[in-house]
Amino acid sequence: MFAVVLSGGGNYGALEAGALEVFLEAGVRPGLWAGTSAGGLNAILMASDPTVHGTRVLQDYWRKVRPVPQGGASVFTATRRFATGMESLFPNEPVAAFIKSHLPAGCQTFGDVYRRTRQRAFALAVEYPGNAPRVFGEQREDRLLDGAMATSALPPYFPPWAVGSLRYVDGAVAANLPLRVAVEYGADEILAMNIEGDIIQIEGSGIINISGFALRAMIQQLTENQLEWARHEGVRVHFLKLDAGPVRSWDFTQADGLIERGRQLARTFLADRNGKIPQGATWNYRLRRLFGGVARPKAWK
Repeated sequence: MFAVVLSGGGNYGALEAGALEVFLEAGVRPGLWAGTSAGGLNAILMASDPTVHGTRVLQDYWRKVRPVPQGGASVFTATRRFATGMESLFPNEPVAAFIKSHLPAGCQTFGDVYRRTRQRAFALAVEYPGNAPRVFGEQREDRLLDGAMATSALPPYFPPWAVGSLRYVDGAVAANLPLRVAVEYGADEILAMNIEGDIIQIEGSGIINISGFALRAMIQQLTENQLEWARHEGVRVHFLKLDAGPVRSWDFTQADGLIERGRQLARTFLADRNGKIPQGATWNYRLRRLFGGVARPKAWK
């Protein structure tokens, strides 16, 4: 099965929306979508409408995203929340309301999406404080809103997202580019889009800069681990680096520029490969699967 895997990246998620338009226009038709954080949200929305029109709806979503949605916390409130020891700088209710208003009409669960489009979507989060990865979408009755909110609950900005008695934080803690999730659910060829921007490329001294360096190092290592694991398994991975260029991570007014940059990067990527995506599973992977060297895809609960 051919899959698209999308990394996290905050407001840079608009890059993926632009790139996806080009790939779908070129005839790329995945059967599975997986992502983390912004990529997890993009995966959910694309699985619900896996068409060129769907990419344009996704682009409109990113044009509306703002750092603090209308009715959200002000800078003063964020400072007060920090000073009083609360779990996050901002509450998650305004974000949840914004995301809920953009989820596909008539679809509340991942199972609903599959029944409508025959597309599987997965969004990675991590249990807090248990540290266990949680793949939203592995159960038909997982709610889309829970998957979108849990995968993007990035500390310290937003608190863990509660689902029943458990709480979850941003999946980038485990894998910002969740290739393994896609493979474990049946992918044998992957188009992987990895966002790079100043959200993880901070240099200099001071608490923020040093923290940014540590975050960058962690995410890069986790991504390398995912890529190495996929190579070891013999999975064909088409790796597209989505460089945000000069746009800053806090600038939410540049969605159109990011969308167009995503388009340009995708066009170059396809041209370098003569438009030949997908190419099919590698012979190594096919032989391993034939002789029982590949685990059976996980069952949908």
